[in-house]
Amino acid sequence: MPRTSAAIGSADPKPLENKRVFVKLENNSLNPLPGLFTMRENFLSLVTERKILVFVVLVAGFAAFGPFGTYEGLSLWSRVVFWAVIMSAIGLMMHTSVSIALPAPSLARFPRAVRLGFAAMLAAVPGVAVVIFVFRVMVEPTMGADAFPYLWFQVASIGWIACLFEYREVAVDRPTAGPAVVATAFNKRLPPGEVHDIVSISMMDHYAEVTTPRGKHLVLIRLSDAMAELEGLPGLRIHRSHWIALKHLEAVAGSAKKPVAVLSDGRELPISKTYLDDVLAQLDIPVKVGA
Repeated sequence: MPRTSAAIGSADPKPLENKRVFVKLENNSLNPLPGLFTMRENFLSLVTERKILVFVVLVAGFAAFGPFGTYEGLSLWSRVVFWAVIMSAIGLMMHTSVSIALPAPSLARFPRAVRLGFAAMLAAVPGVAVVIFVFRVMVEPTMGADAFPYLWFQVASIGWIACLFEYREVAVDRPTAGPAVVATAFNKRLPPGEVHDIVSISMMDHYAEVTTPRGKHLVLIRLSDAMAELEGLPGLRIHRSHWIALKHLEAVAGSAKKPVAVLSDGRELPISKTYLDDVLAQLDIPVKVGA
């Protein structure tokens, strides 16, 4: 069944010239299930497996080596409980912080690793409070707030490293459909003199912010009307406020609950739950597991 595209809402969608799109999970030892899955199933599974792996490795490692005086003060199983409680609490805070930081427009200009660093530093603040509380209950009742700066640095550093692994991108091979730049009826609304390579369209009140590799333009138009004029340019609506050109989609990243589309210019736009299934169903993306 050929995959269709063009702008969503097009009356006559055109096939993507027999090109196939894959989500690559190269050298991925985390997914033990062979065969092909839908992109959504694999994306949710991969994110969940990474979280479980990070949690198990950290709890097992900290319980075995007993840092911060827990080796002398607690038995092995007490250390397992101690670190499981702490890692669960900090993991929840890290996940919440990352879910806010990755799609935040104000942080979009920073590299992904830097945004994850911001998220880890923010989550480390309540995380340290949990560490001190659990430490007082199970290990040392006299532990004071003077340990906060040292513990904050430790939690933020370990959390950042864990996030770099847990939230690394799932790469997508971009299809090549037709010419490099497609002129559509919508292009006539943009400044004349060149054929604009549209990357994305995002709504800002009554205006559509059109992003190209050369800059941004504001057009007074509804998103639905803009998509109708984009016939001939393969694209996807990923959110009630965002449309993207398919050839500029680099990856699907973020968390299972808040996936984002990574574009060729480095920006990340949110994929809403309302459109996620429709987007993936339109693309009909199979998953290649392994090499």
